[in-house]
Amino acid sequence: MLISNAGYGLFGAAEELTDEQVEHLVATNLVGPIHFIRAALPHLRRSGGGRVIQISSYGGQVAFRELTYITPPSGVLKASWSPSRRRLSPSASA
Repeated sequence: MLISNAGYGLFGAAEELTDEQVEHLVATNLVGPIHFIRAALPHLRRSGGGRVIQISSYGGQVAFRELTYITPPSGVLKASWSPSRRRLSPSASA
């Protein structure tokens, strides 16, 4: 079983945050979980299966004024992971 739950939010208006802050948030909240899951999939397949639990922020579904940049990475992660469930099921790889 793999549980992916990395993430954090940045408080502030979009123009108040630095490029570095935004890039770090996207790397942590979006790119990190993608790499983590991709690295684990071959091991899960070799062992005959398993479960991947992706936990993302409620901010991926509802925008919060104070959390300017948590919403896009969480939303993308949720949207991209949902269809992957079907592609990664044992019946899909047969």
